[in-house]
Amino acid sequence: MARDKSTQAQEATTNQETALVKLSSSYPALTGGGDVAEAMKVNMGDEEVTMFDLERIRVPSGGSLFWEVMGAEGTAEAVKDVSGIIVFTKIGRSYWKSSFEESGGGTPPDCSSADGRIGVGDPGGLCHECPLAEFGSAEGESRAQACKQQRFVFLLREGTMLPAVLALPPTSLKLMKQWLLQISQRAKPYWSFIVKFSLKEAKSSGGIKYAQVVTSIVRPLSEEEVGLVVKFAATTRDTFASYREGADERTPDKVDPSGLEGDDSDKEPEEIETREPGQDD
Repeated sequence: MARDKSTQAQEATTNQETALVKLSSSYPALTGGGDVAEAMKVNMGDEEVTMFDLERIRVPSGGSLFWEVMGAEGTAEAVKDVSGIIVFTKIGRSYWKSSFEESGGGTPPDCSSADGRIGVGDPGGLCHECPLAEFGSAEGESRAQACKQQRFVFLLREGTMLPAVLALPPTSLKLMKQWLLQISQRAKPYWSFIVKFSLKEAKSSGGIKYAQVVTSIVRPLSEEEVGLVVKFAATTRDTFASYREGADERTPDKVDPSGLEGDDSDKEPEEIETREPGQDD
């Protein structure tokens, strides 16, 4: 019997080691971060690297249900799902006095916030007290906010050494918030899973089709695997937490995030897709 227990313990250890090797192979940044830091020091010198230098994955406009990401050969690819490990996420705000049509894009915001709480610029100050953060403050008949709120998700994808930044627009914020609350109920931080981001079609009260981001779990990571992720996640947070929105990346077509057909934002959290593979319907 003692031999059997010993054998089982050895098998368990072997399985854990195999899982760690597989994760490290799929996500080399988790164990090769030092090499990346050294290479960046040589290649970039003292030049600062910000979150805006990272690959940006944007929610497509016009209701498209395909992401556009950089493939292994450095060319853009259209994919239905984007998966990886969330290593950091934060809320940000940005406000432009001029419309996208007037500015043509590419201009920095007049006011922005790195944490969604304190704005820097004109008008600046506490975001929750700012009239530009109130629903209905945007120009026109929309109930949208003049100061746009976004969530930035730093996603480490397979085979990459640096995270990509997934920028979630206002129309996807509630779904993401509910997913984060759900995993919090399980006492799990967001870096405890390999996740998948997919797109579903929704429609505004004015009949405009757009894409909403849905988050689901591919599989949970073991405690040993999480141990590999935690250090990389902390480095990502310390490096990029303080950066505010840079150039204007708005798109011409605006969607009012209120009164949306097909919007899951008013559902109870358990109705949002968080099932893992193998779970019964």
